[in-house]
This record gives sequence, structure tokens and C-alpha cells, in this order.
Amino acid sequence: MGQIVGFLRAVIRNWVAAAAGVVAIALLSVWASLGHAVAPWIGGIVGTVAALAACFPAWKDQAGRAEQAETKMAEMSGRPELALRCTPVKPGNLGAQDWSAMGAETIYQFALRNSSSIQAVNVAIDDIVLRAPGGARPSITFEKVSSLSSGQEHPVPFRIEGMGPFLNRDICHCLGQAGGTEAGSTVRVPLNLRFSNRDGSRWIQKHDLAYSFPSSLTIEYRGIERDHSN
Repeated sequence: MGQIVGFLRAVIRNWVAAAAGVVAIALLSVWASLGHAVAPWIGGIVGTVAALAACFPAWKDQAGRAEQAETKMAEMSGRPELALRCTPVKPGNLGAQDWSAMGAETIYQFALRNSSSIQAVNVAIDDIVLRAPGGARPSITFEKVSSLSSGQEHPVPFRIEGMGPFLNRDICHCLGQAGGTEAGSTVRVPLNLRFSNRDGSRWIQKHDLAYSFPSSLTIEYRGIERDHSN
């Protein structure tokens, strides 16, 4: 029923063609009333043409939307469902390569989970390169994951370079310095996750890594699309 209503609305939006048909039929009626001979089938043809002219754009619009939906479904078929998160954890639960500390209290771990029945391969988070005061270019590099099976959760170790020996473990300080963050403000940097299925189809899942002073770190999902890059 909803599809029929949508089609009728689309036809109504194309009122110019329908109105032209009504005007043409009215003119034919006036012409006939003046004593001129008008074959009955002429009015039928005019009405049919007007109806087709009004319906065709509506059909084309609906067909285009259906084609886009089918293309989108085809692009997403066979896609693993991955979730990326970062959570604060206790310092004793992780090795040095897995953690980032704000002082010695707030420690974050990144992890991936595959919630689909399709295995993900070649899983990688793009490196983040920042610009800090004084021309420094600190970077955050994430370890690649070769394979992520159905239902599997995997930690993603990372390292920070360009912030000094101690601060290289402090992702919050790194983001704060690069963004010039003050209390109440938020720094957002793109965090892109790339992965494939075993057939070689590739996707890019887009997020923002959002940091709020002094030590709040969250991942905000922004969408997913096919990755056509080489």
C-alpha cells in the first residue's frame, strides 16, 4: 500500500503533463462545440498520452531507487560485520604494547569484533598522523590483523611516535596536544577501518576518534562503503 501511495504522490508531482492533457481535452471539447468534427478516439489518445507522460517520470524515479537499492545490497553482500571499540581497562591486564595511559590511571585498549558468519581478512586501521605545536608530527600506528573469524574478538595494539618516551603511551595527551584541547572541547580525527572477505571484496568503515579533555576517548561510527582504492 505504501508503494502505491508513493507512486501516486510521484505522479501528482508531475502535474504539468496531466494538466496539459486536461487542457488539450478541454480545447478539443470547445472545438467540437463550435461545430467542428472531432473523432471520439482523439480524446482517448490525448488522455492516454497525458497519463503516460505523468506516470513515466514517477516510474523512472521508482525504478532508479530500486536499482540503487539493489546495487547497494550487491555491494554489501558477503560483507563481514565488524565493530571497533576502545575501552578503559586496568593497567595490569595489558602488556606495554597494548596500552595508553593518562598518568597511570586511564588506560585504553582498542579491539575488533566480528559479529557475522563471514571471515574478515586483511583487517587494518589507517595510521593517524597529527600536527602538534612546534611543527611536531606525532603518529598513531595500529597493528594489522590478518584474519578475524566469526564471533572472534581481537585486541588491536597500537603505538605512538613523536611524543617522547613516556608520552608515547599516552593517546589522550597526544590527541590533546595536537588539537590544542581545553576543558569542555572535543578533538575528532578520522579513524578508518579497512577489511576484506576471502573473495577479495574490500570495504572501508569510517569512524571518528573523539577525545574530550581530560581523558575521555570514544569511537563514533560514520558509515561504511566499498573500498575501490588499489
